[in-house]
Amino acid sequence: MKFSHTLSLNANPDWADHYIDYAGLKKKINEAAEGGEDVESEIRRTKFLSKLTDMVVKARAFYDEKRAQLDRQLAHLQAHLEVDAGKTRGTTVGDDFNPAKEGTPLLLLKSVSKLELKSRSSANLTGVDFETRHREICDLFTQYHSLRTFIELNATAVRKILKKYDKVVCDNLQETHLSQLQGMLAWEEDRLDRPMRVLQEYFAHFFTEDNKEEAARQMQLWVREVVSYQRHTVWLDVIEDQRKHESAQMKLAPLLKQKQAPKVAAARGRATRVWHKVVWIILASTQIQLGIVCVAVFGALLASPGIFDEDPTKRNALALFVFCSLLWATEALPLFVTAMLVPFLAVVLRVIAVDGTRLDAHQASQHIFSAMFSHVIVLLLGGFSIAAALSKHNIAQVAASAIVHKCGSGMRTVLLVHMLIATAASMWISNVAAPVLCYSLIQPVIKAATAETTRAAFGTPQRIAVHRDARLCRALVLGVALACNVGGMASPISSPQNLFAIEYTPIRWVAWFIVSIPLCLALDAIIWVWLIRCFKLPSTNSSAVASALQRESGASKEPFEAVQYFVMIVSVGVVLLWCASFKLETYTGSMGVLGFVPFILFFGMGVLSKEDLNNFLWSVVILAMGGLALGEAIEKSGLLDVIASSIATFIEDHSLTLWTTMCIFTSLILFCTTFVSHTVGAIVVLPIAKAVGDQMVPTSRAKELVFAGALACSAAMGLPVSGFPNMTAVSVEDNLGNRLVTTVDFLRYAVPASVFSLIVIVTFAYGLILLAVRIDQVA
Repeated sequence: MKFSHTLSLNANPDWADHYIDYAGLKKKINEAAEGGEDVESEIRRTKFLSKLTDMVVKARAFYDEKRAQLDRQLAHLQAHLEVDAGKTRGTTVGDDFNPAKEGTPLLLLKSVSKLELKSRSSANLTGVDFETRHREICDLFTQYHSLRTFIELNATAVRKILKKYDKVVCDNLQETHLSQLQGMLAWEEDRLDRPMRVLQEYFAHFFTEDNKEEAARQMQLWVREVVSYQRHTVWLDVIEDQRKHESAQMKLAPLLKQKQAPKVAAARGRATRVWHKVVWIILASTQIQLGIVCVAVFGALLASPGIFDEDPTKRNALALFVFCSLLWATEALPLFVTAMLVPFLAVVLRVIAVDGTRLDAHQASQHIFSAMFSHVIVLLLGGFSIAAALSKHNIAQVAASAIVHKCGSGMRTVLLVHMLIATAASMWISNVAAPVLCYSLIQPVIKAATAETTRAAFGTPQRIAVHRDARLCRALVLGVALACNVGGMASPISSPQNLFAIEYTPIRWVAWFIVSIPLCLALDAIIWVWLIRCFKLPSTNSSAVASALQRESGASKEPFEAVQYFVMIVSVGVVLLWCASFKLETYTGSMGVLGFVPFILFFGMGVLSKEDLNNFLWSVVILAMGGLALGEAIEKSGLLDVIASSIATFIEDHSLTLWTTMCIFTSLILFCTTFVSHTVGAIVVLPIAKAVGDQMVPTSRAKELVFAGALACSAAMGLPVSGFPNMTAVSVEDNLGNRLVTTVDFLRYAVPASVFSLIVIVTFAYGLILLAVRIDQVA
């Protein structure tokens, strides 16, 4: 194995920045080898030695600082251990070992599990102190061991890089500089071995009845598992980088990958082989089969007699509507590809009619293009700009981390806090970007829980706490996903379906918040209680959370810079402008115009770059444009009026009330959007809900139905395919590569959560919707 790989696998990931940059020095050697002139060669030699010396000095400084820190922790821990032992031990560290008397206290990780060791010392520690001391001794021993490995690896790196330089450049740096550089990394072996022996003696006294050999065996086993976990973490990072590199390369679609036997293929006729291959691909690919079914239905609707024979515009519009709905539902084509198919077919089929006159292809294309770029698209771009700025400059991360650090390590509290953060983040940076932020917050907890699992598997008696932490991790992943779905209801920019609702029935931001904020808080509370019951989370503290908080301490205390204050001021200002948009219509004309403000300010002032623009969710933008085009085509063809009239007649004939009609529509939307994208469900159903509401008597109820329908879209969270938060949740893995939640977990826990959300929408939120619409009309 190359030494660069050995170095990366054996290095402590938390100290990665302090090791000698072996790969960077190899690049310097290659540059030095390219030069031919003596003067340039001497300059490169000097630069190489200067860079290597700086790295050695940096590594030595870190070693001295870390050793002093560990010595202070040992002195602090030793004082507690002497008290716990109830007597004065004769063991001393050594005359030359003089740790500082004043040190930073070590955060004591108190776990709730009961240790079931076969023997305890006569020190008579309590259960919590017993476990705490066990962890502290082993962790400090591991730190000393890691520090010794740190200095040894750096010394080896110096020797190997000088040897490589001499071999490539034909020099003799090993003879002239090796002893000097390794002397800078020299360390007194006793200064690390003595503290480790002291810790072993304490461990033997408390946990192995003064059996020093058994104590040494158990502590080495602890170190081995920690190092194994760190190596596995590094290996996973390497694999992830490799996957990213491979995914950036052009590949054939999986359905076109077929194993071929070159010798047999050369012997047979090419025409027969190609034909067999095509047939086999069709039979083996579910996507192609679904696509063929969709095309067949589309053709049947266009050619079948008895379907709007007197009005080909409506017949073509019905075929377009059913065809695109089937493609979106089955995902026979990518969603954004189907969205781009809509304007093409709308023009070719000539489904656009104005005042009863069917437009020709030229007029229809102009009309459909104008409908595709509405203020909804600009609002999306404005929302994406705010989300990108908050994420890029770490504002959302810092704010969320600060909240998490202040809430402690109680399991139930941690779950509730992360759910509320997910909902609040979805409110402002969309429920597409919020899951990525929130899962980055819980990654330290997952990492700590994985480490505990690894240790418990090798006999460390903490299995009860480990199982609790494992359940907490699963609850966190699922809770964040469900809370992000709930957060999709929170504001008009939190999800695309809300923007469609505003497009079809203008609703003020204030009226939206009157409904969404109480509704989101109520749903978060219900789902929180449901997850606590399902995963049996106690109210006790989590050792994994406590460990994560200790590792991440200080991350939320970094002061904000001017650019971060600028982002916050602009973001808050734009949201306030959106809230007052109806008052500003004289100047702005439409709410969407205000979406240009964050886009212009952030990109114009250099807060965001061209790369950030490329990272926008353009597939969502294209999907929204296709949805607007489909809605416009159905409305202008007159098909929407026919569908709405039929439903309105049914409602009137059966004397259905607004509440009953709302229950029917929300249930239909919830069922449909459980299996397809929320945005697709809104594209298909919300125009029908608006048209039905407009024809209800004695007054129009379009706002109420569209409002409730948009909320029901976000309430559909029963399957991994129900929305982006769920798709992100099923991809979350622990550090050992195991998925934390599966489709079965969504069926068991998320489907009931969807039902609870629907019940709350048609009961509690029903009154809020009526109140908000009344206030909106008065204002």
